[in-house]
Amino acid sequence: MKDEEKVVFLKAVLSMATVDDDVDLAEMKFFSRLSDLLGLNGMEIANIQADVLKGKETTEDYLEGIKERGTKLQLLYEMVSIASSDDNYDEAEHKKIREAANTLGIETGKLEEIEKLVSEEMELLKKKERILEY
Repeated sequence: MKDEEKVVFLKAVLSMATVDDDVDLAEMKFFSRLSDLLGLNGMEIANIQADVLKGKETTEDYLEGIKERGTKLQLLYEMVSIASSDDNYDEAEHKKIREAANTLGIETGKLEEIEKLVSEEMELLKKKERILEY
C-alpha cells in the first residue's frame, strides 16, 4: 500500500469509530496498533486523528482513495474490527459499514463473511484471555 493510501485507509478506519459519537479507549488502542503496523510515525498519526475528529471529511470522501479490491476488503475488515473492538458493534456502525461496502462496490455476502470472521476472532480472543488469565 502506498503512503498516501495508508493515510486515507487509516482515516476511513478511524472515522468508523466516530459513528457512535464516542471514540473509546479500545477503539483508540486498535487504531494505534493498526497505525504502527502500517509504519506511520507519531506526527502522521496525530494529523490523521486531528483531521478525522474535526469531521471535515466524510467516510465516503476517504473511500474514494481506495482503488484495489484487496485493499477495499482489508479496509472493511479493519472497519468491522474497530467497530467491534469495544464489544458494541451497534446498528449505526453496521449501517455505516454497509454503506461503505456499497460505496466500495463490495458484495453484501462478502461483507457478511467479513463480519462473521471478525465475530469469530473476537470470541477466540476472549477465550484466549480467559484461558491465559489476562
